[in-house]
Amino acid sequence: MDRVLEVLAVPPDAAAIRSAVKKRDGQELEDALAARNGVGVLHRTREEWLAHPQGRYLAGTPLIELVKIGDAPTREFAARPSRPLSGLKVVSCTHVIAGTTAARTLAEYGADVLHIARDQSFEHEALVVDVNVGMRSAWVDLRDQAHNQRFAGLLRQADVFIEGFRGRSMERLGFGVEEVASCRPGIVYLSVRGYGWEGPWGDRAAFDMEGVSTTGFTLVEGRGTGVPRFPPTLVMNDYITGYIGAAGILAALRRRNVRAPPHRGALRRRCACCWPAGTRSRSRKPRRPRASRNHSTSPSPTSPTANPIRTCSTPRCRCRATWRKTPPVPPAGCGGRPRWAPGSPGRTGYVKTPGAPSADR
Repeated sequence: MDRVLEVLAVPPDAAAIRSAVKKRDGQELEDALAARNGVGVLHRTREEWLAHPQGRYLAGTPLIELVKIGDAPTREFAARPSRPLSGLKVVSCTHVIAGTTAARTLAEYGADVLHIARDQSFEHEALVVDVNVGMRSAWVDLRDQAHNQRFAGLLRQADVFIEGFRGRSMERLGFGVEEVASCRPGIVYLSVRGYGWEGPWGDRAAFDMEGVSTTGFTLVEGRGTGVPRFPPTLVMNDYITGYIGAAGILAALRRRNVRAPPHRGALRRRCACCWPAGTRSRSRKPRRPRASRNHSTSPSPTSPTANPIRTCSTPRCRCRATWRKTPPVPPAGCGGRPRWAPGSPGRTGYVKTPGAPSADR
């Protein structure tokens, strides 16, 4: 928000912001915000997005991209797991919602997930309580040498690393794809990006609202009035991206355990937005969401929307009962120690101890 206010040269007042935006050309303002690493986009039609350089780039990429990044010995899943992913360790260095949703999904299936939190940036409490369920958290300042080294020690024991930093931020902190693969051969590395790994917008930051705005969804939701409206779910890309990201991680783990090479997975929030809209060249038409006792439905011009109430419905799986009893991560105040939980592999715990400041996004 500070960067937006600097570009507009106004105080944090809604009326002042509205007045300043009305005086600017939309394209010029979008470019000015991007130049200051701010977040904001034009409301585009679906056709305008497909004609945009980044839209054309994303239309030619797969929804989930798995890339081999090295060689590693074959590993096996637990022989008799109590839950599907018991024994797997996951480091989630993410910001709500997309990357953490992928981590939460793995935690629901038994993985031991450690979320690396940052206390400098604002997080909506309701979202943290939602997506950080089932995992422990710790505050780590990746710009501090001692904390950086300790974080590297965590990765040497991890099976999966999830990060959602803009551009090449993790590379600058020493935890890019090649660095992590060298530190932990066989690791699965998931990157969640606003506009993709490459392309003219590859280094731009984005939130869910930018995804539905720039790809045409908000104008479709406006029902032909020309006034953009957000979908009834408000947040759409982040949850879709998180679930698809978890599916990509599982696919990479299966490859690793059979063929051995570590993999990097790349996801784009804009791909998640374009996929159900049918604007991606390599996607199949998605099935209509089926309502069930685990979902509530709401209407939308694009499609009926099914909102998950509980996400795990695997037959004979005890994930739901275990997940609901797991205390959520506190959204503010305390974090856990940056270490793996003692005891049985794959179990989640909750350690209430002071943490250290974390890296800014």
